[in-house]
Amino acid sequence: MVDSAPLLPRNSDLESNSVIKACQKSSNNLLQAILITFAWVFDGQQSFITIFTDAKPKWKCLDPTDQICKQTSSPCGLQPGSWTWASPANTSILSEWGFQCANTVLSSLPSSAFFAGCLVGGLLLSTLADSVLGRKRLLFLSCLIMSLAGSMTVISPNIWVYSALKFVSGFGRSSVGTAALVLSMEIVDKRWREKIGVLGFAFYMLGFLTLPIMAYISQSFSWRSLYLWTNIPSFFYTVTIYNFVPESPRWLAIYGRNKTCISELHDELNNVADKDYNFFASMKILCTTRRSLWRLISVMMASLGISFVYFGMPFSAGNLGTNLYLSVALNALSELPASLLTLLLTATMKRRISILTLTIH
Repeated sequence: MVDSAPLLPRNSDLESNSVIKACQKSSNNLLQAILITFAWVFDGQQSFITIFTDAKPKWKCLDPTDQICKQTSSPCGLQPGSWTWASPANTSILSEWGFQCANTVLSSLPSSAFFAGCLVGGLLLSTLADSVLGRKRLLFLSCLIMSLAGSMTVISPNIWVYSALKFVSGFGRSSVGTAALVLSMEIVDKRWREKIGVLGFAFYMLGFLTLPIMAYISQSFSWRSLYLWTNIPSFFYTVTIYNFVPESPRWLAIYGRNKTCISELHDELNNVADKDYNFFASMKILCTTRRSLWRLISVMMASLGISFVYFGMPFSAGNLGTNLYLSVALNALSELPASLLTLLLTATMKRRISILTLTIH
């Protein structure tokens, strides 16, 4: 028989805290939660932007009568001057820096560095949300790092600097989704939590979908323009959430800073209480018991397999020989019914059954 007891002990005083409920039922909180979940748009854009900026552009023969050139599938074995790129060389890092004949390890280094940054950032930044920073400031810090590092890629002189900045961008991006999800769900009343949670993934799909549209419009421009078009709005969004989004009332209550709802919404970042912050408290709780550790490992293994498929399909779209922009756009659109199905399943099925069903399919 499966033990259905919660992994963490329920704090009845915290659950029934009138200040928390008052803040969660504030008329502005739903709009603020929607603003918070909009962070997923920029998360989706930065996750997949290298599909276009690091793509291998098409090439053509300079002499239409050159049969050797016409019968070759790759320009690597051709004489210099017998071929040229079909579009300006600065539309991709591969053509601008002459990596058309480089091995796969080197050409995929920026993407690998980005996801390596996500791994390191996920391990280091995730603990800050439950300790010294809180949800709001972690979201602000993550978005700030991601937008600034993404904007600085435009000055990259070579692939090594570019990859280093991608690592920093991935480091910041690692906690954007989780911080936005937790914060948005903790500032609204419980009747809105399922909808707000699914809305975040819908915004992620929106960011993914707008990326091929923006890339198609800027396909004749430098790859740097796509980074500017996605990261400058992300920076202004970061400033917006810092000024117009409150901290989680639950986090404030845990650290003894919920004197009144008004003071929470306006002064929570300026009046830090004396608390002993434990950076790895949440991780220790998850690893303390065998049951919680097994659940953690199971979810991580399922996420690993899902990620291989989820990220592998769009990143391999350039090898299919089809229209890259259309392929990525259709891949993004396929997430819309998935979001609607998730909203239905969360309201009608148990979490474990729904996860198992969707993972198998």
